[in-house]
Parts: sequence; C-alpha cells; structure tokens
Amino acid sequence: MPLALAAGFLIAVILVGSVAGFNLMFPAVAYDGSDCFDAISRSFSYIYAKPWRMGFYTAIAAVYGSICYMFVRSFAFLSLWITHWFLQIILWADNGTGRVNKLAAIWPQPEFSTLLGRAKPLATNWTEAAAVFLVHLFVLVVVGLVVSFIISFYFSANTIIYSLMRNRVDNTAREDIYMPHEEPEAETDEVNRQPERQEKPAPESQSPPEASS
Repeated sequence: MPLALAAGFLIAVILVGSVAGFNLMFPAVAYDGSDCFDAISRSFSYIYAKPWRMGFYTAIAAVYGSICYMFVRSFAFLSLWITHWFLQIILWADNGTGRVNKLAAIWPQPEFSTLLGRAKPLATNWTEAAAVFLVHLFVLVVVGLVVSFIISFYFSANTIIYSLMRNRVDNTAREDIYMPHEEPEAETDEVNRQPERQEKPAPESQSPPEASS
C-alpha cells in the first residue's frame, strides 16, 4: 500500500503539472530554444513554484481574450449581415421553384451564433448549386479568419505568460530571447586568422664591376 500511494502521488504530480503547464511547453521551445525535456521541466517548475500567479495570468488572458473574441466575431457577423442585406435589396428574383427568394435559397441569412446561417440552401438547378458552393466557400474564409484569431491569441498569450513566469521564477529578463546565430564558414575563419603577408621587395641586381682602364 505505501508503494501504491507513492505511485499515485507521483502520477497526480505529473498529471497536474502536465495539464496546468501544457500551455508553457511550446513557448519554452520557441522562447529559449529548449528541447522537449527542458520545456517540460520548466513548465513544471513554474507551475509548482508560483501557482497563484500562474492562475492570475491565465484568468487575465482568458477575460481579455473573451472580450477580443466577441469584438472579432461581432465584426465578422456585421460584415456578413451588411453584405447579405445589400444583396437582398439588389437580388429580388425568386429561385427556380418560384416559392422562395433566390438569395435565401443560395445564402441563408447569417446569425451571430451561426455565421453560416441556420437554414439550409435550397438550390434547384446546377447554376444555383454552383452559387451555393462559391458563397459557402467565401463565408468559410471569414469563419476561418475568426478561428485563426483564436489560435493566434492562444499562442501569443501563452508566450507572454511564459515570459512573465520566467521573469518571476528564474529572474530572467523578458528581453532575453534565444536567437540562433549562423556560424561563419570555416574557410572565412582561416583566412581571417592568417596574418597578412607583405610582399618582400625583389633584390636589386648587382651590376658587374666596371673594367679598369
């Protein structure tokens, strides 16, 4: 039983450190040029050294990220809604069945909760089906931009949190970032190390002695 309890304690330590410090492993590799083992060690040490500070930074990032996400999603929804509204004014014809507006059949009205729209397209012929595909493709581009903002904010916020935790725990400056330097070529080093050779002047040719008169 003591061995089982010790194993359970060790598993609990590893589990908590892995879940809470997972967000710091990627910035450790990028910020300090660490390998996987050093990144895991750093994340564990930062989590267990200052857990309350880590929780505070995470809460601030979550609140700020939620506000930014709502702004980005609102901007995307407003762009799609305005585009749909203006097209609704211009495109007044019905679709092939004559029972529904052509724009509603091709592109359902976007909503804030569902940017793609809740209703399904009602295409009847191949031209309307092609229009549905193209419209859906460009709307997916807008949705993809919103998703890309979430991914970018996730990695950026975790990188900032890692730099702050490293500064608090290891007392390392935030400006201290690993920068890989290219090693100079060996040939260039050898040339630079060799002293400059000065050309020696050629000895002057001695003229034969003049014959005495």
